[in-house]
Formats: sequence, C-alpha cells, structure tokens
Amino acid sequence: MLNWELQRQMKAILLALPFLLIGSVQAEGLDDTFHLIKQAGGLTQLCTSNPRITECKYAIGKWKPQELERVKAMAPYCYEQCEYDQYGFVKSSSGGAEFPMVVTKDFDGSSASRGVEFFMYPVALTTYKYDGCVGCSLTKRYPNRVDIVKGNRHFIQLPRLSRGTFYMTSEAREYAMKSSRSSEDMVVRLSFNEDTETRRISKKALTAYSLMLKSLKYDLVP
Repeated sequence: MLNWELQRQMKAILLALPFLLIGSVQAEGLDDTFHLIKQAGGLTQLCTSNPRITECKYAIGKWKPQELERVKAMAPYCYEQCEYDQYGFVKSSSGGAEFPMVVTKDFDGSSASRGVEFFMYPVALTTYKYDGCVGCSLTKRYPNRVDIVKGNRHFIQLPRLSRGTFYMTSEAREYAMKSSRSSEDMVVRLSFNEDTETRRISKKALTAYSLMLKSLKYDLVP
C-alpha cells in the first residue's frame, strides 16, 4: 500500500515538473523566454503561468480576457483572413477564438502567381514562398532562416518557433514600428537551404502591424 502511494506521488511530481519549471521563470522578457512558448502550449499559457514576463505584464492577450474583448470591439473582424495589409481579428473556419493578424504579399515582378506571403502576429511571423500556375496546385517552400535587414551590414535574426514561423524579437518589433513611420519598406532576407531571397514588407503592412501592436499595448513594453 505504501509503495503504491509513493509511486502515485512520484508520478504526480513528474507530470507537474514541466509546469513547475515554466512557472519558475523570473521577471524577464520574451526575448529570454520565447523558447518556452511551445513547451507551455502557447503564449497564453506561458503568460498565464508567468505574468511577470515583461510582454505578459504590459501587453494584452488572451491572458487578459476583459481587456482583450475591449480591443476586439474596436478592431475589424474578418473570417479566415482580412484583406491584405489590414489589421483585424480573424475567425478561423476550424473554430476557436479570434486572433489578431496582418497578412501581406511581395509578388514577383514577372508573375502575380509567384511571390512570398507574410502572416504577421504580435510576436511571430509566418512566411513561405509560393509558386502557382493556371491548372496546377500551389507549391509552398518554407524558409529555415529569416533575417530583417537593418542597414547595410546589420541583421536581426528571428528565432525559429516551428516550420515557417519565427519569433519577432523586441528589436524586430521596435524596428517594424519605426519603419512604419518612414517612407521605406522593411527588407527581409529568407534563407532556403542553399539559396537566399531578399523580400520586402510594405509600409502599408507595417503601418497595420504597428497599429496592432499599439492596440494590444506592445508599444508599452520597455
């Protein structure tokens, strides 16, 4: 009987250990803890268990449901996807809660059926290169590395969260907001194993992204 009870207690401790480790994170920013997002099950779960993380403390998300509802009430509502270069809360056909997003494209000059698509979230960027034609299915290639080009020799590397999805560091967010106030696009370098492409996120898309960050108070993050 004693052995069974001991085994039960040990099993409970082992099951709780990942959450205890996540919960022990000190008051740091997401730049220090982004690698825990996937382990926690998402940003909401990470912020719920670690409200002292800087972005969780200052910004608005599902971990602050009442404040989030007020923001959603003032923002456009879209089904599946908003119009390009527009900030809004998107409702997926698969269900679930609405989430904020900006979608934009950088078309190839030779054909509108080829280019790169960007899905911009408050702290993440999903991107892929697409190639389509009449009567054939669309093919997608996901980069294994994404860098934001900041000046001639300075790059902001975005850490990879999953296939095609990268974490927008605080420096990248700040630079995107700064670029939205200028007359220039933001240059992004995508690396696909052996080849590299340089693409642009338009000022219009950056303005929408900046509006999203300000609406959710990410601009208040020190």
